[in-house]
Formats: sequence, C-alpha cells, structure tokens
Amino acid sequence: MEASVRRLVTGSVLVAACAAAVSCAEPTFVESNGDGGASPDATKPEDGSRGSADAGHDVVHHADAPLDVRRDGAPHDVDVRFKKPTTLASGLGALGAITLDVTRLYWVVRELPSATTGGVQSVLKDGTGGVLTLAAGQPSPLDIALDLSGLYFSVNTASPPPAAPKTQCLVMRLVDGKSPTCITSASYQMVRMALADSEVLFIGVDAQTNSWLGTAAKAPGAPPNTGPARAQPQAIAGYGTEIYVGDGSHVDAYALTGFAMLNAVCQQTCGMGDVADLLVDGDLDMAWWATTTGAVVTAPIGSMATRTGNILDTVMPTPQRIARDTSYVYVTTTDSVLAVPIAGGAAPPLVLAMNEASPFGIAVDENNVYWTTADGRVRAVGVPR
Repeated sequence: MEASVRRLVTGSVLVAACAAAVSCAEPTFVESNGDGGASPDATKPEDGSRGSADAGHDVVHHADAPLDVRRDGAPHDVDVRFKKPTTLASGLGALGAITLDVTRLYWVVRELPSATTGGVQSVLKDGTGGVLTLAAGQPSPLDIALDLSGLYFSVNTASPPPAAPKTQCLVMRLVDGKSPTCITSASYQMVRMALADSEVLFIGVDAQTNSWLGTAAKAPGAPPNTGPARAQPQAIAGYGTEIYVGDGSHVDAYALTGFAMLNAVCQQTCGMGDVADLLVDGDLDMAWWATTTGAVVTAPIGSMATRTGNILDTVMPTPQRIARDTSYVYVTTTDSVLAVPIAGGAAPPLVLAMNEASPFGIAVDENNVYWTTADGRVRAVGVPR
C-alpha cells in the first residue's frame, strides 16, 4: 500500500504524534475475548455467530498475501476469508461508515462508549492485534474515505447548523500518523461526504434547511466551493472530475469545476423513494445505487448515459449503504447484509447475514464483506463463491 497510508497506521508514529493532542487519542489495543473480536487464530471463525447459516465458504491463507506490520514489528498475513459471519471487534459504540486498504479496516464511531463524541478506529482485516484508535473527541462523524492523500471523515459540530457567517468544520483528515486536521469549514450541517481525484465532495444543509453541493481542495483550511441548491440530495459520489448526486428519486451528474450539469444518469425507472447510497466507476461507465424503498439499480454514466435505470432487484427492509465487486452489489439493510447479483436476472439476493443489529457501513475486498453495526461491532463474512 502507498507509503502515506502505511504510515497512517504505524503505531509508533501515531503514538508520538498523539501524545499531547486533545483530538487524537493514544492508540489503544483491545485484546480479543469472547465476542470482542476474532479469534487470534483467524482460521477459526467465531462459533455461534449471529447471521446466516454456513454458506460453505472456506477460510484461506496464502503465502504470498500482502504484509502489514503489527505492533511487535512481525509480518502479518491478513489474507483470510471467513466461513461464517464473524465479529472482528465489539464494544465500540454506534458505528458509521467503513473503508479499507490492503491490510486494515477503518471506520467511524458516531459516539464512543461513555462519551458524547465519536472517533476513528482501525483493526487488521482478520481482527487480530486489537483495535487501534486513530482519533477521538470527534463530533458526530459519519462518512469515511481513504486515498493516497490520507484518511478523510465527516464531522458535525452543530445541529442545526450555525447561521452564516459562523462556520463549523465539515471534513477532517488523518495522514502520516499526525493529529486530525480540518480540511474545510462552512455554515452547513454535513449530510454526506465523498472523494474525487483532487477534491473532497459534500452535501450540506444551511440554517434555512436549503441543501447544497460543495467541494474543497484536499488541503487543511481549504475554502469550500458551493454549487447549486438542490431539492433533497442524500447521496454523493465522485470519479475523476465529475460529481454524481442522488437527488430524491433521480441521479444527476455535475462537473467538478463550476458545477455545470452533465448528462443525467437516471430520470426514469430509477427506483421508488430517495437514493440512499450511490457508487460510480468511470472506468466501466456505470453507476449503482439503492433507494429507501429497497430498489437496487444500475445505469450507464457519461457519454453512455441513457437516463434510464435498470432495477437489479428489490430488497427489504430499508437499505443503508452499498459496496460492490465484479459479481455483486452488497447492501446493508436495517437488519441484514445482502448480495444482489450485479448482472440482475432471476437469481434472488443472497442473505449473507440476518438478524443483525442495524448494520450500516459496508466494504468489500477479494475475500470478505465487512460491515459495522449500531451495537458497536465490526463483522465480516466471506464473499459468495
């Protein structure tokens, strides 16, 4: 993985940077026990896990797996696939979005246990080595995203938002093991955050409840650029120099510079209800989204856009967030984790886990699907094969 991301999670660097910082807690390693994390032998999935029945997935280790450095400096193989839904970490407070790199998972904690603020935490993908707290004292974080320039997460200091000219920080960044720094501030309440090539993207609501699109350079203190007011945007994604927005029951596209409106992604057969979450891939010229009524939809983007969606399936109950690989769109609902075939057709969604405690954030790699829950757990199960 790129050096900046690796340095971000190197314990010794983080300890030195956070020793005297108010907003960055000293790294904490929580050892696994019982339901508190994966077994130290990650080849043995948690027994009695809540969720779906054994789907026949095997746990595998590969000799040529990516390596990370544990706190003791020993190489660590994290190329593991879990046979059953498995708890990697628990007791963390209500959790929000989750992201990953080659070896680690990163998520936001909306509210830490015994605290009124949240933070950012991380663990190895097999759940061993304990949970590392990267930042604490963060107000209501929700979204998180990772790229070469650092780890970004959204915050909300005040709700409702302050009236202009007062401002609050909207996006924080962690990089090179240093304390988190504010990237941009505005008189908005943060709704959603995403990344594009050179910019942080956000949806904000002002004191008059108007919704706005905004961007800011990926540099501390960058002033926000505000785009057009929108009716009810609830999802945002970026790719290259374009912004994609789920605005009510349709999906629009804008230029990153100047917010000029581009070819609409979907204006009909977009799924009933509001867009809950949205993904785009400019290399494939495709977008995928889920709506609050359960529709999982895809449509071409850019020059290939037809403005008409293709509903892959309808899932229940209400979708929260989505992730995808080449075969499935993965969906957290209010009590389940599902896999919808990306090609559509007659095949029904696969139930990866059920009776979960309000699963929310979701991420996927070549081995596992990972998700967060409202009862403070990070969970994983092998991708369908």
